[in-house]
Amino acid sequence: MSRNSILFVALLSLGLPVAASAGETPRQIAGKPSAKLVGVWRSEVGATITFKSNGIVVYKGRRYHYAAGNGAIQLKNRKVFRQLPYRIFDDKLTVTDNGVDTVYTRD
Repeated sequence: MSRNSILFVALLSLGLPVAASAGETPRQIAGKPSAKLVGVWRSEVGATITFKSNGIVVYKGRRYHYAAGNGAIQLKNRKVFRQLPYRIFDDKLTVTDNGVDTVYTRD
């Protein structure tokens, strides 16, 4: 089994997304902010997530560069690279972070 195949199987077993969108790897969508996400979103408990059109997001009080595709938001700064599953349905944004879904409504 090749090294890439082993990595693929390992990521799948952890439940992590292995591709950003059809035919694209996570690195290939870097710098592609999603127009659907742009704006300020607020949860029922008052937490906010702010996506800017310039590719910056403020999430849990920290600034990141972001890109989105195939149901995953990539967050990146000098020390952190994360992928968070998300979906938008009925004008609500649901972000899954460490297995916990948070539902946001656009301000």
